[in-house]
Amino acid sequence: MPKTNKQNSLIIKHVNAAQSAISQLISSGVTVLNVELAKQKPRIEIQPPRTTLLGEILMIRGTQAGVREEIKFSTLAGCIIFWKL
Repeated sequence: MPKTNKQNSLIIKHVNAAQSAISQLISSGVTVLNVELAKQKPRIEIQPPRTTLLGEILMIRGTQAGVREEIKFSTLAGCIIFWKL
């Protein structure tokens, strides 16, 4: 029997969490744009939701290369969900 590889176990955990969050988002009518399996938590980029479907939301405002950006963040099923305004 092969030894448990911690990195593989972490990736499987992140894939399962992302799959659960994506399923919930899609069933709520949200369009998923991108998924990143990061070391800490999976990050899922979505189009701005039409309704408030997520719990607590954090907004970050900033300027990058002279362009003003607003990004909102929330969490779902152990994943970071974010969208740009």
